[in-house]
Amino acid sequence: MACINNHRCGSCPHPCKSEVKDIEHNKWFSSISVSDKEKITGAAYPQCTVLWNTWTQDERAAAIERSGLYRRHGSNYTALGHDF
Repeated sequence: MACINNHRCGSCPHPCKSEVKDIEHNKWFSSISVSDKEKITGAAYPQCTVLWNTWTQDERAAAIERSGLYRRHGSNYTALGHDF
């Protein structure tokens, strides 16, 4: 994703890329099960979310890579079986 100044390098100095990564990391963490959250952070349920929120982006990215888990997306189908 390009930043607001059409920067396309990997070391964008603007907060746009870091904000996107932070949002994606949080979406990933919220999409996994509680047992996976506990395994990744090494803490019991309520504390694992608090611990995740204190980590830096680099620590979060490393935890995501170590886990080997992918973000779970919702179903594209409705109750009637359509994929609108």
